[in-house]
Amino acid sequence: MTGRPAGAPTAERYAQERDGDAALYARLAADRFTGPVWERTADRLVRYGIQVLRGWIRTGEIFAVCARKGVKGLAPATDWSDWAAADIDDLIQVTVTAAIVKFRRDGLAGQGWRADGGASLTSWFSTACLFALGTAYRAHAADRRRQSTALTAAAQQDRAAHAADTAEAIIEQATVEEILDQITDLKVRSIIRLTAAGYSHSEISAMLADGTTARAVEALVYRYRKQIRGDRDGR
Repeated sequence: MTGRPAGAPTAERYAQERDGDAALYARLAADRFTGPVWERTADRLVRYGIQVLRGWIRTGEIFAVCARKGVKGLAPATDWSDWAAADIDDLIQVTVTAAIVKFRRDGLAGQGWRADGGASLTSWFSTACLFALGTAYRAHAADRRRQSTALTAAAQQDRAAHAADTAEAIIEQATVEEILDQITDLKVRSIIRLTAAGYSHSEISAMLADGTTARAVEALVYRYRKQIRGDRDGR
């Protein structure tokens, strides 16, 4: 005897869910997707969409699901390796928000969910979230590239400006190698060389990784600058 596993969906249950969804959707349409029933439904769908997307992303199943649905624009999983959890949560929030906005817009236009479409409201909405994810991902990825480019350019400008200030304040008319020839302490040599290369005090502190603070780096550079100027003034 095979039988149906306990709790397994039945055709009758599917029919009941479809009829319930149909009645609910008819009410939403009659209310023009406004009012308390719409607000409760939208909140339920949004929560469901967030939960589903988080699950698919966490397990990595999101890529296979998108492939089955024909969703384009989503990069391979390896491209997500440098995404912080907060970035992914933000992506999910933007995605689900876009999906619920489209759900309402399509409903008002008479192009939304259909009872004879074969999918429940929640299933239909999860698919809508997938397509919204493709668009949101492309926008987020482009923003991240622009931000990365802008940060790199800003860092290069800061570094160039810092190098120019360093050349004027520390090196003056001497070359870096001439100054380094006078220094026997390896740590000091490293700090002077990095400073001349345009690295900030904070960056040098991080590179040393020996407990030397950015303030200590600044003080050392200041003292050595005074020493170099004193030597030159005494010539």
